[in-house]
Amino acid sequence: MFADAWEDNLRHSPEFASSIGDKRYNDQLSRLLVKAYNEGLEREQGFLMRLAAIDPSGFTAQETISRDLLLRQFAEDQEASEFKEWEMPLNQMGAFTPRIRNWSRNLNSRQSRITTTGLPAFTSFQGL
Repeated sequence: MFADAWEDNLRHSPEFASSIGDKRYNDQLSRLLVKAYNEGLEREQGFLMRLAAIDPSGFTAQETISRDLLLRQFAEDQEASEFKEWEMPLNQMGAFTPRIRNWSRNLNSRQSRITTTGLPAFTSFQGL
């Protein structure tokens, strides 16, 4: 279950995968469309339901903590979806959100072998 969630994260966040050295997705970019975010929420809800259905009684203390943290992350993502973070490239202080900042930084890194064709205009700002 944990491996499935991890692989899903890497597959749908190729810049993150590249930044941690997984080169399988170097030729891809994250889909920043509302449809893609909604699909991601649906996938997370599926993981949430699968994980919640697992009885942790036979788990070690570390496995129980890992399960609880992942459940919390999925639940928080579901709750936060009503605020449509994907529509807010800037935070309340006027700075780019970490997701946008990291995305742009990874585009400029040498290890990323992805093209920048069709990227939104905000990636051209200096200092990201």
